[in-house]
Amino acid sequence: MTTENVVINSGLLIELLNQVVRQNLNEQPQSKTIPKEQYSKLYGVSIDTIRKRIQTGIWQYGNQLLRVEGAGDFVDLEAIDKWVRQSGESCLRE
Repeated sequence: MTTENVVINSGLLIELLNQVVRQNLNEQPQSKTIPKEQYSKLYGVSIDTIRKRIQTGIWQYGNQLLRVEGAGDFVDLEAIDKWVRQSGESCLRE
């Protein structure tokens, strides 16, 4: 086994990283609501964690979640984004 040093131009590396980020953004759902199971897979949040958030009242139907007859539960991504922004702390403190 041989090892070789590879030199990559920093501009090229930045462009490659930007392409990966753009591709990942394009693969994200465009809908503002997605099925609960898809949200779980995409964002790494277990179904059990979602269930606990509902049981404790952190997430509520009609706000972060929508129940659609015959289709199941959907997560409202805009409401989740708002919840995260209200619940989180900014790292940009003076």
